[in-house]
Amino acid sequence: MVNNASDAAVQQKCSHCPYKGPIGTFPRKTNLQYKKKCFKCNNRDKARAQQRKLVNGLAPDIQDENSAPANTAEPAPSANTLSEMEWEEALQLMESHKGDAFQFEAYVRLQAVSMELRSNSDDALDSPAEPDPKVQIAVMARRLARDIWDTTGYRFIYKHYRETETGGRTFIFFCAQLQGQEARNPLVEDPKRQRMRMKMDRFACSGWLRVTFNSNDASIARVRITHHHVHTPYVNIRLGEKEKNLIQELRHLAPSKIWDKILQDNPDNEFTEKQVYHEWMRLNEKDWKLDNDQVKSAEMLLKSVEDMETIIIPITSRPGIHAIAFAFKEPLEAIGQEVVEVAMDSTWKTNAAGYELYSLVAELNGCAIPLAFLFTTSDGTAAEGTKDLMLQDFLDFIAKHCPNICFTDSDKETSEINAFEIKIPRAKHQLCYWHAIRYIEKRLGEDKPPAFYDPRCAHKVFPFIDPTWAPGITSGFVEEGVHPNHVEPPTDAEPLKIHINLKQKENVICPKPTPDTAPKTCLPALMVLKVGDSRTPIYPAPPPTRAQDLPTFCPKEYRKPIIEKFRIHLHQHPSIPSNDDAGTLLTADEIHRRAVKEVYDFCFERDLSQVWAYLWNRWYCPRQWVLWARASCPAIPRLKTTMIVESLWRQIKRRDLPQFNRPRLDLVTNVVLKFLLPRVKRKIALIHEERRLGRPRGLAPWQASFAQDWRNMSKPDELRSMEKELAILKDTSRKAPARAERLAEIEADRDRPRRKYHTSVEKWTCSCKSYLISRFLLCKHLVREANRLTKNSAINNFRFFLGLRRNHYPPYYSIPGIHTNDSQEETEEREVELVVLGRLQPARRTISRESTVARQQVPVSDPGPITPEPTRELERPEEPHIKHVTAIDEDEGLQRIFYSAAKIEHLKRCFNDMIGVASATSGVHPSMAKVLGSVFDKIEDVGGDIGREKRRRTGARTWEDSTPNTLFMD
Repeated sequence: MVNNASDAAVQQKCSHCPYKGPIGTFPRKTNLQYKKKCFKCNNRDKARAQQRKLVNGLAPDIQDENSAPANTAEPAPSANTLSEMEWEEALQLMESHKGDAFQFEAYVRLQAVSMELRSNSDDALDSPAEPDPKVQIAVMARRLARDIWDTTGYRFIYKHYRETETGGRTFIFFCAQLQGQEARNPLVEDPKRQRMRMKMDRFACSGWLRVTFNSNDASIARVRITHHHVHTPYVNIRLGEKEKNLIQELRHLAPSKIWDKILQDNPDNEFTEKQVYHEWMRLNEKDWKLDNDQVKSAEMLLKSVEDMETIIIPITSRPGIHAIAFAFKEPLEAIGQEVVEVAMDSTWKTNAAGYELYSLVAELNGCAIPLAFLFTTSDGTAAEGTKDLMLQDFLDFIAKHCPNICFTDSDKETSEINAFEIKIPRAKHQLCYWHAIRYIEKRLGEDKPPAFYDPRCAHKVFPFIDPTWAPGITSGFVEEGVHPNHVEPPTDAEPLKIHINLKQKENVICPKPTPDTAPKTCLPALMVLKVGDSRTPIYPAPPPTRAQDLPTFCPKEYRKPIIEKFRIHLHQHPSIPSNDDAGTLLTADEIHRRAVKEVYDFCFERDLSQVWAYLWNRWYCPRQWVLWARASCPAIPRLKTTMIVESLWRQIKRRDLPQFNRPRLDLVTNVVLKFLLPRVKRKIALIHEERRLGRPRGLAPWQASFAQDWRNMSKPDELRSMEKELAILKDTSRKAPARAERLAEIEADRDRPRRKYHTSVEKWTCSCKSYLISRFLLCKHLVREANRLTKNSAINNFRFFLGLRRNHYPPYYSIPGIHTNDSQEETEEREVELVVLGRLQPARRTISRESTVARQQVPVSDPGPITPEPTRELERPEEPHIKHVTAIDEDEGLQRIFYSAAKIEHLKRCFNDMIGVASATSGVHPSMAKVLGSVFDKIEDVGGDIGREKRRRTGARTWEDSTPNTLFMD
């Protein structure tokens, strides 16, 4: 077989017989060179060689069928008898035996094979400007392997190549599922990062591919394939070119959104969402990955946007701790002077570097406005107090840019509290109400002794505290959650100058209590030394008591009453009347004294000395009281918890970061700048009413909740009680005993005798418990009284709730019509100057504020006087939006009335609402139909006349042709 024209032109004579013919009719060697023997002589010599091997006892080159392994094909012929074919013919032959074990060996002609590289990474190979023959044959070999994969389903991976004796190359590939050829990736050194992975199934398939090229002729190749075991085809799990282009196009979206789009377009793909994520990361990391070190990269990222988007907060470098702090430039400059209340909290597990993330969030109209962030980490070698100094540097910057901060909020972290008190000393610190209740609930359930408690210190502050009543065992000097700076100083015991007779000392015996007679809580006896007329009390150390000899720290039945007392004490305030007959307004000191006495008496009567020691050390001593009690400040802050910071963490962790797997620190920084900052800017613009001008604005989240509570409290008690019962009966999550218990509580509350509370709408205060612990300083007594005074105008008035703002001093809300003179509908008249279009001189008219017509600069074609048309006086009812006070003289011209666009839109909405009620499928109540009928009759009368007037084909000849409704119609 002659393979090309050049071979047909070359004539060659056989070296073993007289045959002479084209060189293409001669067999080839393994190096693709033509032999000197023709096919006939070559086959004869081959048969003789096989016969000699059999005679000499040697194994033949070709195994017989019985000795061939199971599930294998017939061996390919030797190189001397190989056939030649087109590559397409070879692929068709493989296609016909797809799914079978096979061997293939032949010379294939490659003139028709395209030399274009596929975009798959298996085909990617760098090539110089001038094609190199060696590169071309390498590319061709990979192309053949890819065609075999597409045809047979078996993928062959390139292993290496070998040089032939004649300068050619043999490229060797192995089956991707061949046992023993899997990649041996070394394990990660860190044991924590070592993961168990399930690997792909491997088979002993003897899958090899060898492609041999002659260096002088790349148009033909010898292809040898062995695959002796049938197994599952290789599944390609790599992203295709189409998917990569889609990810490139949608790179600005989150990876989860891109994955949803891919599933919508190609639901039968074989790759995973993680692959989409990694491709998205590869494309986008150039925007935020400025260095391989993620900490250094985050610092470089912040510097690249400094003075444009952020302000880098200087933090003093200290051994053992590292911090990166920054603030949002535009929000800080926009509301820095307005900020009165701020909250700070921290969170973990936001980045792979293990940095703790702090955030300082400002309150603006009840909304959370993040202002600054702080990433910090410590290696454990930092000196004590280093974290306090770092937070002080952070807050010092905030205090300079927000000089009007009056309230600060945090949880029990002592470093935050101490930093607030040092850098913003004028502000009242408020411990988070939610965290405080949670701490007490947890601590009362722990059987752990309290910290050191000196009853003499408490006795000096409040004399009603017994100086001898103390727990029998303590643990440590400082209670958990108390900063050393906030510990009550111990009492300085005065030196006792007493002369004691040593001989009589033996008679002073202090009996040692036995376990049977030892008190459950330590009540040491008071010893008094008498020297003449002087008596000196001695407070000896309590007898040794083991922890197992003490009772439970706080029995379960006492925990709820203690928490309820703490709840009331936290909310009490000098501006809120007490719940007594006189409605007494207590001072801050009186509130503190009463709270301490109430808790102390409760613990003393039940012998809870350990509980009292804990409550005094952690909550009720003077230095701790000011950190959580509202009564310690004349004003009441709007924030009661740090939930505005918790909501920020929820947005970052559940909205912005969930699609990232262990994100780098620079990626988290980029997310805060790219995702969070635009939302903060827009929220500030909406609060300042800089957007949606002239369009309806929505209520803030707290205003929506306030409106819901207001409407609910406006309902009668019977209706509210009924709704509660229905809600509990419909609640399937509650078990039957819990449901019955709750229904019994509602029934008991319904039968509870009602008492009179001291309600003041002017100060917006009430003595009831619901008002005291309310989130909004709201109760049904105030709501119903306000509804009575405003004639229920606020219940369904959207603008009423939109204009509400919480005050720090009484009255805590400014209700229109009660605290201000502005009513909801203003009817006060004033004189305004109107421009009469077409007149040379403006005329002054007295009109209501709603009918004010804005000045309009309209070009007038004829500035001359207007000839008035004959008029006759008609009695017309005055309309609420236009009020006529003086008549218009004929010499002054006609005054035109202009309806505002807002008024027209309002009328359209009102008419559409009436039509909606009238077209209800369930019909209309007769009384409502009577109301609508009177309105529709008037509309039909006026609107019908106007419509008929517009449809007239001829103009009106006299006034008699017009109706009173269309007499002055243009």
